[in-house]
Amino acid sequence: MDSAVKAALITAAAAIVAALIPVGFANHWFSTDHPAGSLSSPPPSAATPSGPSGGSSSSRPASGPDDTWVAQLASVPISAGHAQLQKELGVVHSEVPGAQYLDSSDYGSLRGGYWMIYYAGSFTDGQQALAYCAAHGLTTGNQCLGRFVSHNPADRTDMCFPPAASPTGDCTDP
Repeated sequence: MDSAVKAALITAAAAIVAALIPVGFANHWFSTDHPAGSLSSPPPSAATPSGPSGGSSSSRPASGPDDTWVAQLASVPISAGHAQLQKELGVVHSEVPGAQYLDSSDYGSLRGGYWMIYYAGSFTDGQQALAYCAAHGLTTGNQCLGRFVSHNPADRTDMCFPPAASPTGDCTDP
């Protein structure tokens, strides 16, 4: 892919995410209540566009994260449709080929109605998630944040915001 096209796609994705993150940022980044694999099957076009790693694979895990920190890379309103989800996944996979998505409505710690695109590293806290993002050139809150994902609504505020060197928010295990 031409670097100018890639840059334009990344810029467009950042603009979309930025539009979804108004001043009430912490309250806008999701919440809900069922486990991630609860949909009987992935969306019709859930195959992932080929990324730099070469192949194509499903981005939706059989079961999602629970009681763990992840690097949240994007969100797409479910109402935007599967095509928009696949478009965002394509953009994110250009930087993080191992990214997956989940339905935020399946988690108490997330605001429902979104597909959250994330990387499920073995992060012990939000700072490690931000460090992972920084290592991949994702250094702004529009590109990445550390997010604790659980079924507990009390964890909704467990978000760690960049920069990785001096993060803000709740960056430690609840």
